Amino acid sequence: MAAHLPRESATVRAQLGDAWWVTPEVEFMREVEYVTRVNTWLQTNDGAKGINPPKRHPLPIDEPDDSDVIGSDEGFDSIEEMDAWFAARRAAA
Repeated sequence: MAAHLPRESATVRAQLGDAWWVTPEVEFMREVEYVTRVNTWLQTNDGAKGINPPKRHPLPIDEPDDSDVIGSDEGFDSIEEMDAWFAARRAAA
């Protein structure tokens, strides 16, 4: 039922957080703007040399929420490594 609510609704805003306003149209327009800047950059001296390229503007959905991530950035190779990581976290707390 919540899947059919408008993006402006309180339920959708609560589920998506700061990314509630990011729609496919917003992402498409961001890409159009980025490609326009890249094309302009290519016509400059920096573009001819391949230095200082433009970057995309970040969106809230581009930045992962680290609060839900459990474990190290590289992952674990074994159960023992995971247990040692959890033990170190418990000891530090």
